[in-house]
Amino acid sequence: VGIVSLVRGGHVETRACSTPLVQELDLVQRSTGQGPCLHVLEKEPVVAVDVLQHEQRWSDYVPRALALGVRAQLAVRLTVDERPWGAINVYCTRAERIDPHVERLVTLFAVHAAVAVERSAERYKKYLEGRRR
Repeated sequence: VGIVSLVRGGHVETRACSTPLVQELDLVQRSTGQGPCLHVLEKEPVVAVDVLQHEQRWSDYVPRALALGVRAQLAVRLTVDERPWGAINVYCTRAERIDPHVERLVTLFAVHAAVAVERSAERYKKYLEGRRR
């Protein structure tokens, strides 16, 4: 599992990951410009890819992910004020299907994470305003 965020210039940066493999897979998506993570940041809010080897949307990303052992993947957009700020990526190396419970749990977590980030940003703005006085 990993969390990526959008940084200036529209670039994606890995902020947290559970294993080095996640970091490497995020890098593959960035270097190919393809994959579920980038797709959720640009198009759909949730992408669950069962049986990755049959996926045809990302011809450069899929073979490299398969070579690294990925069999299924889930990406969920993180948003604040309707704007994407990042994504949660779940990479599955043991099964070819994303458990529907996992998809619901990650989607629910994404909502809570977005609220936490939004509130943190509001508090930071208030803090800065207080320092200017």
